[in-house]
Amino acid sequence: MESMERRAAILAWKERKAVIGIFALRCMSTGEVWVGSSPTLDRVQNRLWFTLKLKNAKPTSLQAAWDNHGESALNFEQLEQIEEKNIAFSQRATLLKRRDFWAAKLGAIAI
Repeated sequence: MESMERRAAILAWKERKAVIGIFALRCMSTGEVWVGSSPTLDRVQNRLWFTLKLKNAKPTSLQAAWDNHGESALNFEQLEQIEEKNIAFSQRATLLKRRDFWAAKLGAIAI
């Protein structure tokens, strides 16, 4: 019975809808802010932390903040979730437009 429950959980995880939206990374030590967009907002933090740990993140200012202050100094936050039905035709353009809006509003670096 346990394997049936596990299979059902795996299937449900694979079929879940991705969250589309805008996120911010804040360095609590320096006050720097980076804003990005992602069609997989619910998974982007894991990807970013992975690239930062490998010392392969862009922009270099984000990597420098990670290297100098550590993981605990960076705070990830979701700024905006976007309904898929509202951007199905021009998802990339909409995400970039919203990212640029938030970067300007927060005085942040767009990533």
